[in-house]
Amino acid sequence: MPRIPARPAAARIIGALLLAFVLLGGPRDGFPAAEAVAPADRPAYTQPVTVGVLRLTLRLPSRSLKEKRAIVRPIVERLRNRFNAAVAEVDRLDAAGEAVIAAAVLSNDQRHADEQLHAIVAAIRDWRLDAELLDLETELLDL
Repeated sequence: MPRIPARPAAARIIGALLLAFVLLGGPRDGFPAAEAVAPADRPAYTQPVTVGVLRLTLRLPSRSLKEKRAIVRPIVERLRNRFNAAVAEVDRLDAAGEAVIAAAVLSNDQRHADEQLHAIVAAIRDWRLDAELLDLETELLDL
């Protein structure tokens, strides 16, 4: 089976932003977007928004995808609940021994977003002592 090439960084970031938008309160069915209900003469938002994106590559002690799912799913759910972040497994989906987990946080303060990302990394190190952290990437985007 040919290996699917990794998506470019921009596509990963856009995917994480869309995931954050949906999971952290984007428009829902029956609720119009903010632009649809805001008066046209209202000034645009001037408060900066920082998006923190974290990408972790973990080596797992699993030999099957079922074992992998049993390890990754609780990590993703715990991170979502504890940090109110958009979290998903984003790459290496068919590799039983590895998982790539991404998290996105939104904040009006760059320092706070960075602290949240570091807290997520610390939590994963504390929770999964049998999972080895292979790679760690963080990026802060000011919008």
